[in-house]
Amino acid sequence: MTRPDAGDDELMAAVREGTVGLLGVLFERHAPLLHAFFRRRGFPRGAAEDLVQDVFLRVLRYRASWRADGPFAAWLWRFAVNVGHDAQARRRNEGRRTSGVGAGSDRAAPPVEATTSPDPGDDPARAPIELEESAVLHAALARLRPEERSVVELRFFGGCDAADLARRFDCTVGAARVRLHRAMVRLRSLLTAREGMAGAIGVRHHEES
Repeated sequence: MTRPDAGDDELMAAVREGTVGLLGVLFERHAPLLHAFFRRRGFPRGAAEDLVQDVFLRVLRYRASWRADGPFAAWLWRFAVNVGHDAQARRRNEGRRTSGVGAGSDRAAPPVEATTSPDPGDDPARAPIELEESAVLHAALARLRPEERSVVELRFFGGCDAADLARRFDCTVGAARVRLHRAMVRLRSLLTAREGMAGAIGVRHHEES
């Protein structure tokens, strides 16, 4: 029997074989990063929560297709990218429909292709790339050890500087910087392994505060 404290891949293998209740453990582990991912893409809090649910619904629906030849996090974040693309396309499409084609016109706004993905004013050629790069970053974060993930999230998503980290972890400022540096080294190695995306996403030497 698979224990709830097992690794992601072992849990997903159990879910695939029918122990779907363990999907809740995976949800608890990954939902915060998924939510942050969608929020950083401009979705309101409630919409981001709905998109996280959509990601895990797809995981449940396609659980039989998961293969243990790659990390669960990478497979999960492919769903996140697709859900994000779909949501951005719907958002742009709805904006076009509500704007109409002119005052008093009875004609509906022309359909928008599903590949259209940014909000008005964003660069449509760049947005899908940024979405996928952000997903690569979050997938790598999901593979960090809990203590590593925590310090990186607090620094970059929580806005904590070295002094804040020292207070959070009850250590000296120097020790906090060392902890962050080690976590960043491991994060960069994971990102480099994922098609050399570390530089593209901008995860370089930001650990100094």
